[in-house]
Amino acid sequence: MGRIAKARQTGSEETAHQVRNALARLGMNRDELLADMREKATDHQSLLRIITREIDEVILPRRMALLSDGGTEAMLVVSNRRLIELRTNDMAQQKAEGGDTEPDVAALAHAQTIRKIGQQTGGTTLQRLGRAAKSTTSGKSCSAARLAEVSESLGHENRMHGFLKMIQPRAKGWIMRAREGRDVEREGPEAVLLRLDHVEKIFAAHRGAKGTLRRLDRAGPSCSAFALAPGWQAIVARDGTDSLLAAVPNQGRVAVMDDWRKVFGTTGLNATV
Repeated sequence: MGRIAKARQTGSEETAHQVRNALARLGMNRDELLADMREKATDHQSLLRIITREIDEVILPRRMALLSDGGTEAMLVVSNRRLIELRTNDMAQQKAEGGDTEPDVAALAHAQTIRKIGQQTGGTTLQRLGRAAKSTTSGKSCSAARLAEVSESLGHENRMHGFLKMIQPRAKGWIMRAREGRDVEREGPEAVLLRLDHVEKIFAAHRGAKGTLRRLDRAGPSCSAFALAPGWQAIVARDGTDSLLAAVPNQGRVAVMDDWRKVFGTTGLNATV
């Protein structure tokens, strides 16, 4: 009984919050409301805020577009205070797969797509396109509240660890450094780790120098592949103070770069040198 009462109370608080926000927008004068509707998102957090605000205010099915200076970034369908569909031109975008009982899967896929758009575009606006065809709120839809919760959790995860988990099945050995080098993990044959240690020393020695390895020391995430031994590539990846070196077979390099795109987008992705 206590849990039921708590759930009802939480639902009432969320509804009251939605009503307060709607009333506040109704109270705006025309210029203020137009400025609010034309707000430009400058990062993924402001983009998320614009999208969740819109979701909370839409009941009948509506089509929308996310626009940047480069064109249309995504098309959305919102209905009954839920995000029904989020499509981009990126064939590698996350898919909202799962049955009717798995709306969290949709929330995660949509949150990852929104984060990617917000990180890769300099500014994004939301354009309302009018009525959409009748849509159902299946497990592939999610509420604004759940979308925000999942997006918040994405902000706290260690992306380099996520990248490592994806490439681990293809890696013969790897060295991971996190928390400014205070946490070091190593796995693989000693001969492979010795070669990776050598690459790491070269990387450290050239960190401040001009030349090929200079690009690895950017402020943003970066990933490059280098010849390590006949038939093998060294993957050198950085994200802030986290770094990863891994040995993968030549035929696995393309798959590793695809994994990087899934986690970081195309940011800092370099060809083999």
